[in-house]
Amino acid sequence: MTRLARARPRFRRAGAGITLIELLAVVVVFGLIAAIALPRLAGADLWMVEGEASARKVVATAWLARRMAIENAADNPTGYLLTCTQRSYRILNAKNWTYDEEAFLADGWQFDRSDYVVAFDPYGGATRGGGLVDDMIIRKGENRWAVRLESATGHVWCERKGGS
Repeated sequence: MTRLARARPRFRRAGAGITLIELLAVVVVFGLIAAIALPRLAGADLWMVEGEASARKVVATAWLARRMAIENAADNPTGYLLTCTQRSYRILNAKNWTYDEEAFLADGWQFDRSDYVVAFDPYGGATRGGGLVDDMIIRKGENRWAVRLESATGHVWCERKGGS
């Protein structure tokens, strides 16, 4: 019976690797960098997300007003209005001047004017009131989003107008 020779365990020479403490120190440093840098990077675009979300909510509300004007044409030949105050907007029934609920822009965002009115007729077209503006601008400081309207078709969309 032959006996197998056992190989001696090999040890690393000093300085050939890293210790667990060194590895943990590197992980902690990367964690600190991530904790400081990532919120700053994410916060830089937060205004865009808030502004776009607010503008898209206004667009969706305008689409709803247009759809209601078309679908309820037989009962309501006067159509529906989208009215805006400084921080809120709502759909008004132009026949009896009632509305269901008021919606608000994100915190800190506001319309640059408080007299925006868009009237949607039973054919889907739109006319503007409140000074016949081309765009409904929402802003927070220098950051702006425009809610744009095509009068003939009633098509509504939003786009970024400026900001840092």
